[in-house]
Amino acid sequence: MSEARTRPAPKAPRLFRRGFRAGAVLSLCLTLAFSPARADEKKAAPPLNDFASAIAEGMGKGSAAREYYQALEFIRGRGHARNLQKALTLLNDAADGGYLRAQVLLGAMYMDDNIPAPIHDDAKAVRWLQKAHAQDEKDPSALYHLAMLYGDGRGGLQKDMTKKIAFLKTAAEAGFPLAQHALGSLYLTGDGVSQDEKKAEEWLKKSAAQGVAESQYNLGYMYRQGVNGEKDMPLALDWLKKSAKNGFSGAQLMLGQIYRDGDGVKKDEKQAALWLRKAAVQNVAEAQWALADLYDHGRGVAQDHEKSYFWQSLAQANGKSGVLVKTVLWLSRAGLEDDKLKAAQQAIQNWKATHVIPPEMLE
Repeated sequence: MSEARTRPAPKAPRLFRRGFRAGAVLSLCLTLAFSPARADEKKAAPPLNDFASAIAEGMGKGSAAREYYQALEFIRGRGHARNLQKALTLLNDAADGGYLRAQVLLGAMYMDDNIPAPIHDDAKAVRWLQKAHAQDEKDPSALYHLAMLYGDGRGGLQKDMTKKIAFLKTAAEAGFPLAQHALGSLYLTGDGVSQDEKKAEEWLKKSAAQGVAESQYNLGYMYRQGVNGEKDMPLALDWLKKSAKNGFSGAQLMLGQIYRDGDGVKKDEKQAALWLRKAAVQNVAEAQWALADLYDHGRGVAQDHEKSYFWQSLAQANGKSGVLVKTVLWLSRAGLEDDKLKAAQQAIQNWKATHVIPPEMLE
């Protein structure tokens, strides 16, 4: 492999604007489960450190609250195999019984883009969230999800940014972390509100303090780019590492690029490889391409053209495109010995069939 090979220029870092990574419903159900119970729920809610035994011992058969907490178990895969269809059935029963949190979680599941059809249904999401809102106009979780639907005009709702922002402010002021993130991001971008970095920073910090990795990333992005014209790389790295350790692939990619390029820090290609690999496993094409480059040239990792070709191929499968990408892949393939090429192609086929990275490609 030639050291002088030209590779596509890296994309500029991007702000995380909206939507949540896969698994957002699981995060939401835990947010709802551990948020303070309303007065009429306190008696029904089980001890949160052990859902399964609480369900078995603390609630009567047919209780809407009992069905809700059982649904959480099926979503979390705790005590049962993870089963969204079973959770959906239980949540519908609980929601029909008037259990507000079931109505909210059901609405969230129906609107979640990460959940495939036939579950995804924006119109059903609107119906259940409006029922929850009618029960309690100040419920922050219902307000947050309705705000997001109004902002996009989904589920038969007319797009209404004024209502979206009003709902987000109410939910954010009540301490709901996803609303705090969304509101902070709006102030950061000036989407529907006057751009205000001070307010963006304030709301993102509140959300980040509650563990929202996307807010931690946005703070890192802000401090790297400069807040009010002043960059703060130590603070940027602190927030990016928190986000990356919480599993957010955007932060993992950015950290990998920072350490690879020595951007405001001492260049450290081993650290770059560590973070790029974490993002690459989450199918971030840009991270997969960058990791392939490190393997190609033996920077921060042992040189390995087979692994380089594997990660290049995954990057292309995940959307990395262009004439230069095809050229690099052709050169990589042509430069591999037959046995290495066959092993790499088999690993690629295995990944396409299972979407599991072969262990040997992670060493």
